[in-house]
Amino acid sequence: MKVPVLKETSVYIIGSEHKSFKEKLVRANKTEMQSESDETEVQSRGEETEVQSRGEETEIQSRGEETEVQSRGEETEVQSRGEETEVQFRGEETEVQFRGEETEVQSRGEETEVQFRGEETEVQSRGEETVVQSRG
Repeated sequence: MKVPVLKETSVYIIGSEHKSFKEKLVRANKTEMQSESDETEVQSRGEETEVQSRGEETEIQSRGEETEVQSRGEETEVQSRGEETEVQFRGEETEVQFRGEETEVQSRGEETEVQFRGEETEVQSRGEETVVQSRG
């Protein structure tokens, strides 16, 4: 199943370890994908499509402009609602939210929070106890 790529996001985690990840956000008309072992279920409901695959435990929901990706193996959640995008890595415990110009990155493993809200930038690294706030 081919899904067009909406945008590609590169996030670099701030903390004692520097890691990067790329999430490709997809756009479809009410598409839900969930990854489960080698077992895959595809349901097409009008414009709504559901795919379940629970080996990687990946869930992708594209509802109009809203896209949600959950990978519970990596425990990753990506939500794209209009301009609002949320990426959560619960294995790394990282949350990235893109809301218009607002961006929030939370790495709870490294305990790092990065928030980009308009021109407002907040960086909190609780592991290394670093707080950077730029509101200009």
